[in-house]
Amino acid sequence: MIRPPSPRIKTDHDYVLVLSDWTNSDPVEIMRTLKRGFDWNALRKGQLQSLAGAIEKGGVTDWLYRNVSMSLPGSDISDIYYDAFLANGKPADMLAANPGETVRVRIVNASASSYYYIQFAGTEGKMRIVAADGQDVEPVEADRFLIAIGETYDIVVEVPDPGSYELRATAQDGSGHSSLFIGEGDQVLAPDVPYPEIYKRIDFSKLPSPYVPGSKMKGDPYRTQDGRPLRPYSRLRSPVSTRLPSTKAVTEYRLVLQGDMERYVWTINGKILNESDEIRIRRGENVRFVLINKSMMHHPMHLHGHFFRMVNEHGDYSPLKHTVDVAPFSKQVIEFAANETKDWFFHCHVLYHLHAGMAKVVHYEGSSLSPSMVGIREQLYEDPWWVWSDVGLLNNMSSGSLVAGNTWHIFRADWEWDWINDQEYDISVTYNRYFNRLFQVFTGVNSTNDDGPTLVEGIFGLRALLPFNLDSSVWISTDGRFRASGGRSINVTDRFFIFGEAEYDSVVDEEWTVGGGFTVNKCVSLLVQQHSEYGSGAGLMVRL
Repeated sequence: MIRPPSPRIKTDHDYVLVLSDWTNSDPVEIMRTLKRGFDWNALRKGQLQSLAGAIEKGGVTDWLYRNVSMSLPGSDISDIYYDAFLANGKPADMLAANPGETVRVRIVNASASSYYYIQFAGTEGKMRIVAADGQDVEPVEADRFLIAIGETYDIVVEVPDPGSYELRATAQDGSGHSSLFIGEGDQVLAPDVPYPEIYKRIDFSKLPSPYVPGSKMKGDPYRTQDGRPLRPYSRLRSPVSTRLPSTKAVTEYRLVLQGDMERYVWTINGKILNESDEIRIRRGENVRFVLINKSMMHHPMHLHGHFFRMVNEHGDYSPLKHTVDVAPFSKQVIEFAANETKDWFFHCHVLYHLHAGMAKVVHYEGSSLSPSMVGIREQLYEDPWWVWSDVGLLNNMSSGSLVAGNTWHIFRADWEWDWINDQEYDISVTYNRYFNRLFQVFTGVNSTNDDGPTLVEGIFGLRALLPFNLDSSVWISTDGRFRASGGRSINVTDRFFIFGEAEYDSVVDEEWTVGGGFTVNKCVSLLVQQHSEYGSGAGLMVRL
């Protein structure tokens, strides 16, 4: 930590508070679970959305709206279940201080994927924000605010009376918190943050809009009505002008942040991190990024090697930062002077989003890569492959899938097999090209002996997500056979689900399946189902 010789704000104590999240699970296995689209983390947090949960919370109308009319995934504040939240490596840290003394707390959010609400139990909950991302701002009072991953805030608090006053960092999804107790004596706890309303419909027309240059509109209100404030961006003002040189050209880049929760793909302008898609800038110019979030999650975007102006209604006195939160379905504008050389990383600071591809390299034209970096640079652009399988083992049949894929390319095998009676089967092996959460195309081979002699044919088709969140596929074979299918599952409770699927085939006729299941743990669900051809069955779904 670098301290100026004459700090603007003098306090009795200066303390660094590093916030982090902790999981006992293997991060690679967490990523594989996210990639397969299984909501195990939400279930463990008690936030898996279901019909029963919507009824209990009075959110049936919004649940139906999202699932039927909009085909939207359930809102997800945080992707990961964490076993603990830590303050300086502990669930609770302590700082001795006397009544009347002031403390500057330098809060650093070093978490992998957790935002926090910051609040203090003393002095009627008042805190003074005096710096953001290490840069001074005009002091402003706050009683609760949101800190994004990668951000830092310096706050000043006062110990009012004898006692140990809690500075609490509550995870945005309400799943836990960590604490710093300031002072000595009986503990005085900070108030609880209201639990998130996960079934509440998002009204896109009423979302706060950050300030846009040239607009008279005030944006990004600090406090929301449900006691869950946003980040305090509209209140941050630099004590000195941060205006960029007006004599230099401004180059603007429009960067759209998007994602697919089902396959866990996170992109900028529809692309994951790759060598051919750098942001190329020139030394000496002014650069403006217009960040547009078209996803249902927050994205803390961090630029290495630079401080940028986070443009707000304070104009020339917009604050300097290195990380900016882009809230769901919102826009944020940042500007900086291009005064460096070579390459700098720009990425989402949710580390699982970063690993899934939400990043770009900012390249200064005319610069060359350092020789020590040439040999390892290609590792930056690796798109890893993930493998998983869902195997249904019932007393009357087996069905399931085996999948191996990276971001854009997927190989899969899907099967149904009457392993008890007449050994009928239907197997498709395909290569799938992923475009977005709504659309894939595929080609491959289908083999079946259902209702007749064995057929082996090439197939060409597409998969699409339709209204009602209906997963559908259609294909045509090299011999002109046509097949169309559709199905979906619904979570009745957090562990009990129902499902149905219907299929039409121009040669082997139609079939259907209805059933229900109960999730026992991450790897096993109990199943019962009725199949139009194979009859009733019960057994297990095993996730490998």
